[in-house]
Amino acid sequence: MAEPLGRRGRCRSCTRCGGFISAVLNAQGYPNSIPQRVSETCAACSDPWISHSALTPAVDGKGGCQASSCGGFVLPPGSQWSVTVSCVCGQPWSNHDLVASPEPRLPFASSETPPPAPLTSHLQPLLSNPISVFARPPSFGSASVPASAPTPSATAVANTNRQGAIARHFKPKYKAPRAFPGSTAAESTFEVLVAFWPNILPDSPNNDEGSPALDFKYTLDEFTQLVLVLKAHGLAFVATLPSQTGIVASLNSQLDAHFSANRIDLPTAPQAGDSDDVDALPWFLLPWMLLEPTKRKATFTFDQSSRVNANNFSKKFIFDMNTKFNNPDSEHSDKPLIVLGPRWGHVKAPLPTTLSTAALDDAFGPEQPHPCFGRRLLYEVTRRHNVMCHDDCPQAPQMPIASSFRLPRPPRQRTPEAMVASTSQIRSRSPDSPSPPRTRRRTGSSPYIEEISDDDEFPLSVLLPNRERNPSRAARPAVLPSQTVEVRLATGAEIQEWQHSISVDVLRMPQSREVNIDGATIAAIAEFVLSTFVHCYHQSKFTTDALRSPFPSHPDIRNPQRMNFLSFLQHQAQRSYRVGPPRGAAITGSSIGRGVERSVFRTILENVAADGHCWVPSSMEPGYVTFQISPLADSDRRAKLYAYGRVTALHLYYYGHGYQIGLWPVLAAVLGRKSMLLGEQFLRLVSPDVAAEFGPWFALHPGDPLPSSLSHPVSSLFMSLLNVQLSTLPSTFTESQYEDFTVRLLTARIFGDPTPWSSDDVREFQSGMRMPLQITAGRNFCDYFDDSPPLKTACLIAGMYCRQIQSADDVLSHLRFQCAPLAPPPQVEQMRQLFELCFKRYLTGVGHPPYFHDQGLVSTQEENSTAHTAPFFRLQLLLVAALESSSLPVNDNWSIRFSVSSMLSTNSAAENPEPLHFHTCTGGVDVRINAKFLDLLIKSPQGEAASEFDNWVHAQLYRADSTYNRI
Repeated sequence: MAEPLGRRGRCRSCTRCGGFISAVLNAQGYPNSIPQRVSETCAACSDPWISHSALTPAVDGKGGCQASSCGGFVLPPGSQWSVTVSCVCGQPWSNHDLVASPEPRLPFASSETPPPAPLTSHLQPLLSNPISVFARPPSFGSASVPASAPTPSATAVANTNRQGAIARHFKPKYKAPRAFPGSTAAESTFEVLVAFWPNILPDSPNNDEGSPALDFKYTLDEFTQLVLVLKAHGLAFVATLPSQTGIVASLNSQLDAHFSANRIDLPTAPQAGDSDDVDALPWFLLPWMLLEPTKRKATFTFDQSSRVNANNFSKKFIFDMNTKFNNPDSEHSDKPLIVLGPRWGHVKAPLPTTLSTAALDDAFGPEQPHPCFGRRLLYEVTRRHNVMCHDDCPQAPQMPIASSFRLPRPPRQRTPEAMVASTSQIRSRSPDSPSPPRTRRRTGSSPYIEEISDDDEFPLSVLLPNRERNPSRAARPAVLPSQTVEVRLATGAEIQEWQHSISVDVLRMPQSREVNIDGATIAAIAEFVLSTFVHCYHQSKFTTDALRSPFPSHPDIRNPQRMNFLSFLQHQAQRSYRVGPPRGAAITGSSIGRGVERSVFRTILENVAADGHCWVPSSMEPGYVTFQISPLADSDRRAKLYAYGRVTALHLYYYGHGYQIGLWPVLAAVLGRKSMLLGEQFLRLVSPDVAAEFGPWFALHPGDPLPSSLSHPVSSLFMSLLNVQLSTLPSTFTESQYEDFTVRLLTARIFGDPTPWSSDDVREFQSGMRMPLQITAGRNFCDYFDDSPPLKTACLIAGMYCRQIQSADDVLSHLRFQCAPLAPPPQVEQMRQLFELCFKRYLTGVGHPPYFHDQGLVSTQEENSTAHTAPFFRLQLLLVAALESSSLPVNDNWSIRFSVSSMLSTNSAAENPEPLHFHTCTGGVDVRINAKFLDLLIKSPQGEAASEFDNWVHAQLYRADSTYNRI
């Protein structure tokens, strides 16, 4: 007779699934954990039940089979057991491992480990039997891999090496206490639910500025959700502790074993060394600390307990602590809850694929341990913070650029007083031959030192603590500039290389000077940031306190703090923008993160371009503005243009593409007059019409006779742009004269002024772009172009201004449609395919759907015509809605990920489709399909006819940048 089927643990065929969940729903609409047949597939990994590891001993204690990826021996129906009988997997009984033998370690460990019998839940974490709790825990080293395991790959070897390093911190470190005479093991132990907060607390002395911490503050409902998330990812488990002595040692050992099994690394104290005896460590050197809650209104705040130590950490203390805060976990509500947190740094772990798309963001090497693991995990609870990798997370290798486009670093003074701070990321640059003697070198101090270092609360000694972080950079040679420059647009990889070359030289700021802006609206934050730059201009220009402007304030900005330009150059983790109602307000709808920052800088530049006193629409660059040269400039105008230059430089540095302010003002600010001497080939690359207009002039060479006919195109150029007749000029031009007239003609064509270089408008905009990166050595933004040939610099900047959509595939090939990470019902895959079909069909349409024009939802007929003639109008709407940018990202691996889930079982009677939820920080979109949504998809027609689905989608993308209501 065949054995009854039961629950099973992790899958032996894949690297993700931690326990079998049937894809077949029961009568209540929930997935079964016990299948009806051995071939039934798992909803989490799509592998059959038989491939999952047995949780209880099978026939005669036989477990899995390596040859068939079987998880445990099962008798075929109607068969009788014998030594030669075969399993349902086809392999004989003798080829199956003993259940007690260790299983090979998977590259991705499951967040749940198989529980012992008696079985209570397929999600229950690893528990020790009461009697075996005092036994030495099993080793998790590489010796546990059976002899029959296949030869490991290079990745597996690397994983094993990392596991070996982690295992040194996870050795059994306690001796079992003796039970009292006459007592049983059950009477001398008790069970607790351990929940481990993965991030170090913000006020901890071990908090690192490169690894931002999070406040442990939650409502009761949020904390309940937090415990579920921690359980699902290996950070919450049931521990069995001795009732009398040895609680600390027992808890520490079980924590070590559980974390090792789940590939979680808990940092230890540097002073602890490799000691095997945890009892020898003082309480304050343990790798974890106990957290206690305090309640204020409806919020619980967890901090390090000030009442507990190694002497009073007892069963009574744990139960007394739970009288204030009950265990919210329904599965283990009968057990007291203890909350622990790391003492010496964030826990590290591989990033699980069960996280949402938004939480995973664009992390590099998710299979490697990441200290941002906790931050991404906690994002799933409230989504109140942004997610990003920390400074010490695995980083993408700095690949050398194959072309000759690499920009060298500008020269730097290397006196002890002028050492430049740097980060841990080093790029090796070795020239093929020694560098020639320098012919140019910037010396002297920055003219804008006052804006950074004159604050009494911000002394110079505070700014330079990490100047010794990487002294090896001092000897790094510069790269020889290429003798021949290929005239082409820079690639995304080359732009990213340039961004990185700046980021490693930015001076790190103390936490008190980080960007932390909390405003009611995007418009308010944009006004505040721009006024901050204007304030910094006045700070740099006036040395008398009476002439300096006060630090700006805004009625819709809450608790503004002092900042300077260096604050805005810090790492993304040190720049925080929040928009919405005040924290703790009854109404919700706040947003935080990089999407908010992108929206802020888009709004700033749109406001800047709308300043008709300083800018006019460019005749050479549709959609951009250029200088409105004014002969008179008061202090307010100079301050505005200085701030405009600063915002333009920051946008190029942040995102690698230009916006609103045209290419030519930026080239003029960076290269000066040389921006007009880049040659006909470059002009043809960026402005073909102007290149054709200037073709006759470029056909002339110094020494050639000038044309005498008034109808000659060159004569027309001089008359229309300079109001000069050729007859009044020499018959031939020398080389210097030809160069001078080339500059005058082009500047008159581009800026409407043949001599703009002495105007205050250009000079202040140029000063604004030369933002300092350090206090010493005069380092500024434009120094990263000065040692490169002007043509190469121009091609780099031009590449930032050519990030527009050229074909539909530029966007469509980067769209990813997937089912939600949690186990979906079978029909969700069909919904996903249907949504992808309908959504791509909408995107390939032209202009506004007819419904919008017919109902007066489009402002003007001109706007409707413009949208209809724009080739990729709907694709641009999607980019703005999902990424807060109308330009293509410079990262070639960018994507917009649609995560499709079903709401049919919970919201079947919905009257309206569930809206799309955009995560502009990460480019994720939540697609939650209810009954009305599904009806729209089913009724969407094929072909070009507009549908109700098209109207519904368009309503969410059109005007998406007018308000900020996305997640």
